Amino acid sequence: MIEAEIDACVGAVLLARVVIARYGQRDAMDWWNDESLTPSGTFVMQRLFPRTAPWVQAETAIEAATLRHEDLVPQPARVTLFRLPPLLESTVRKSLLSLKRTGSDQRLIAQLQIVDVRQPLAETICALGVTTRQDIDAIQTGAAPTTVLALGSIQREQLEAGDEARKIVQRLAAGYALGSRGNLVVPFYELGR
Repeated sequence: MIEAEIDACVGAVLLARVVIARYGQRDAMDWWNDESLTPSGTFVMQRLFPRTAPWVQAETAIEAATLRHEDLVPQPARVTLFRLPPLLESTVRKSLLSLKRTGSDQRLIAQLQIVDVRQPLAETICALGVTTRQDIDAIQTGAAPTTVLALGSIQREQLEAGDEARKIVQRLAAGYALGSRGNLVVPFYELGR
């Protein structure tokens, strides 16, 4: 991928992760045991990390979601929004660390601040450009909600092509719209060789 495609893909992954992580917290969908992005979490984190609180909150929320995903989809040959192939995963984590260190790009934080978890998840992820209504509709018509949702198979090379990788991230994010309060649905792709 060229640098601009990498940045766009990493940005899409981070936005999708943070929004889904926020919806998964106890005061919203209650999919994992975390409150780092809630108002009370913000209060605590701002006192502990005055300069980097929003990034520490995002990192903590993503980690809580990642652990829950690993419990439900343990096989390493599966790709979820919170477990990508090593090279892309490393790039996403380095980007978040860089944002935390510099605090330079506030767009992600600004988008997160307008998230209202009282609104349906599907509406929010479409409004923020995390996914499309077409992706959500396609997944909802083709699948019965279970704990895990197989979306098909992909090749590692598909996650190395910027536009294609972003579309995969959009479809993964769309799968969460099948979930409900207390009922997490984890969409995944089988990773081909």
